[in-house]
Amino acid sequence: MVTFTDRAAASLARSADAAGRFDPGVRIRISREGTTVRASFVHEAEDGDAVVHMPDGSEVAVASDVHGTIDVGEHDTLMLLA
Repeated sequence: MVTFTDRAAASLARSADAAGRFDPGVRIRISREGTTVRASFVHEAEDGDAVVHMPDGSEVAVASDVHGTIDVGEHDTLMLLA
């Protein structure tokens, strides 16, 4: 299970809004990259992804191996908290 801090949700909402102005069909996908998490823009979730409905109404696809709380640090860098 994954949860998002308010700061992370706000950061992802800003990113989704900006990307959506150029490509209305885009969504954010969160995946693991070693011990960190990464956000990328995709058009569809991958098999096994969970789709999380964010407070702003957007949807974020989350890879099945991402568990915990996602927060943001300096420069809106995503962090996975244990």
